Amino acid sequence: MSRESDLWESDLWTQMPKFQRETIEHWLKLKHAHPRSVLLTRHSIRVLQDAQGNSGYDLPLTDEGRALARRYGEWLRSQISFGGAISSTVDRCAETVELMTDWQANRHDWLKEPGAFVDANPEVTARFFEAGHHVFARELLTDQLPTKLSVSEAASRLLSRLFESAEPHKPMLAVTHDSVLSVLFSHLSGEDFTSKDSWPQMMEGGVLLFSDPSGNHSHTGKLIFRGRVWSFAL
Repeated sequence: MSRESDLWESDLWTQMPKFQRETIEHWLKLKHAHPRSVLLTRHSIRVLQDAQGNSGYDLPLTDEGRALARRYGEWLRSQISFGGAISSTVDRCAETVELMTDWQANRHDWLKEPGAFVDANPEVTARFFEAGHHVFARELLTDQLPTKLSVSEAASRLLSRLFESAEPHKPMLAVTHDSVLSVLFSHLSGEDFTSKDSWPQMMEGGVLLFSDPSGNHSHTGKLIFRGRVWSFAL
């Protein structure tokens, strides 16, 4: 690797969330032992608020966010041959996919927040906007909300959809939102990623390594997040 390449790569990782490089390095070491793998990541850096001080689904990526997604995707594709890419229906997620891969994203409602866990229940969706992300995520994790499925059932269904979307031995990119990552990764790891300090950052993601289904579990495998590895079985 040339000095110029070294400097380019070093500069990239100073802009990325802490430990994201370690997460990818673990993936490169472990992916060959698992038939399907998914990089499930939050979208890149977005505008924080609109002119009225509100946040919402229509907030776009910033120029910085677009440049970061493009550079991160370029580096990833030098290491990994992706077989497909999907995203939330929200434009900033689809644009993140397109910048990272040069492909059009296949958009899915089930990657939109909070739909992955609440099945478009108006009461629960209203709670999402009323309580804020951190409180809502904690309430979901402890099954305090009147959702159709428990958090374990909803997480299992989300894993099923990701598993079915990924082809064997063809890693997949999936771009979603912070609350989806927070709840899913907390549930799979047993750690708490719902606080302000532990909340998933923009352009931060984890890797799901799926093993072949066995025994009483529909899904077994490993979660790699922030340079750590956990086993799961749902």
